Amino acid sequence: MKEMVLVCEVRGHKIGVDAGQIAEILNVPLVKRIPTSKPAFCGVVNVRGDGVPVYDAGKLFWNEFIPVTVRTQMVILKHSKGLFGLIVDRVFDIEETDPENIEPVNGLYGLIPGIDRVLKKDTEVLPLIDSEVIYGAHSLSLDEEVEVDFTEENQDFDEETISILKERARSLAKKPVEKKSEFQGLLLVRIADQNFAFKIEHVREIIRPSKITYVPGTPEHFSGVLTFRGEIIPVIEASVLLCQGMSKESGKERIVLVSANSETVGIKVDEVISLLFIEEDAVEMPVHSKGNISKLIVSEVYVDGNLYSIINPDAFFDAEPLMRS
Repeated sequence: MKEMVLVCEVRGHKIGVDAGQIAEILNVPLVKRIPTSKPAFCGVVNVRGDGVPVYDAGKLFWNEFIPVTVRTQMVILKHSKGLFGLIVDRVFDIEETDPENIEPVNGLYGLIPGIDRVLKKDTEVLPLIDSEVIYGAHSLSLDEEVEVDFTEENQDFDEETISILKERARSLAKKPVEKKSEFQGLLLVRIADQNFAFKIEHVREIIRPSKITYVPGTPEHFSGVLTFRGEIIPVIEASVLLCQGMSKESGKERIVLVSANSETVGIKVDEVISLLFIEEDAVEMPVHSKGNISKLIVSEVYVDGNLYSIINPDAFFDAEPLMRS
């Protein structure tokens, strides 16, 4: 049987987590700070009514704090007495590996509390953390009972960042309500090596690239127009707006015809990955970057450990002002 390992980045280093120990992966919310002598301890976050301690993986493993931004991620791990959160720089992906590739830790990694095994693949050695080992490490002391007032937040962030982190914290604190699951259909695509998605209700058709007529005097992101079943459709080079660069030809390119403002626009993508249905609760608030991206991205979702940004097709009809912003 294959082993499943979640690969994360912590201060420029890669670490692995047994996927079976993961309860949740999310963008970091606002964490309630609590004074303590434990430098890796960040505070407590309310997870659906339960106080969950949160630790900085950078300080824990490499003695270097991870700066919290709206893009910072947190992995919530299960252990025998509950949950705890581990702040990481970012989550990469879940990898499959044969059990014989995993060995007991030795050398320098053996001196770091919480790392008990290593994954060897080719020339790379990936340290693997274990939630039970971390729980038992003296540096964490997860047993401490802490009374927390979740209404008081005192982190120092700019106004936009703290608004996003607070909203995430409020959403995370809500206790689950039993209800019938609602599902959202998504078309997953790749644009300039980045992951994006369209809601199915916006997708009219997927076509192979055909002759596109260039229109003089149009901005760089406007590829031109094409004729489809007698209809003239504008075509947008999404990589320019979303990734600030042109895509490379691979032979997998497609044009996704999406409905926006009761009209149709063609969006050039490098590859159509798949169509899937997910629970609507899995969709999160987007990371609000300034400029173009904040207007074009409506929400985000994790699929198999990969983050997909869900595109707002309505914004493409305001593309020229976007390019000037």
